[in-house]
Amino acid sequence: FQQRLTGPILTVPYQTYDFDKDNKRVNIDRHMAYFLPENLNVTGEMNPEVRKRGIFEVAVYTSNLKVDGYFKAPQLDISDKNYEVKWTDAFITIGISDLRGIKEDIKFKWNDTEMVCEPGVKIEKMIESGVTINKPLQPESSIKEYHFSFNLSLNGSKSISFVPIGKETIVNLSSTWTNPSFDGSFLPENRKISSAGFNADWKVLE
Repeated sequence: FQQRLTGPILTVPYQTYDFDKDNKRVNIDRHMAYFLPENLNVTGEMNPEVRKRGIFEVAVYTSNLKVDGYFKAPQLDISDKNYEVKWTDAFITIGISDLRGIKEDIKFKWNDTEMVCEPGVKIEKMIESGVTINKPLQPESSIKEYHFSFNLSLNGSKSISFVPIGKETIVNLSSTWTNPSFDGSFLPENRKISSAGFNADWKVLE
């Protein structure tokens, strides 16, 4: 199974509404405001193995990834006159295309506080599969940046890919695989392939 990593994405729910003649809220609509990292770094190693299935050979891998970066404190620009931001319902989503490949618990750190990852996503229209971290925010906080980091031990086959959602996304991968194929919208800025394996890095701006 191919693996694709997306995120993390910070989501802040909010509601818009009107008032009726009795000053009660009506026409309540729920919305989501999405925030992407200012910086996203992925560094990892891939350990390949070729397995036989009948007459076929299949390449599988174990990857050990370290992901870190930061968000700016979210600022909502809402045009509706009447709205309520649900800061305490904010959450973070990490998209992982096949959760069966996760081999160790994900220890997600948010400004050095370790947080629990729950399987499943709340933004299915954007990310179909992954994990969620509930993170209530304080709108009056003096914190200007939120730093995050987590390690991900992920198994897969055929390919691994990364969605460059950061304003700056940097990926570095190394492996003992000697015959890699690089594709997608962005090719490596630098690559080195030898009899010992490969090392490649990408840098993508928003």
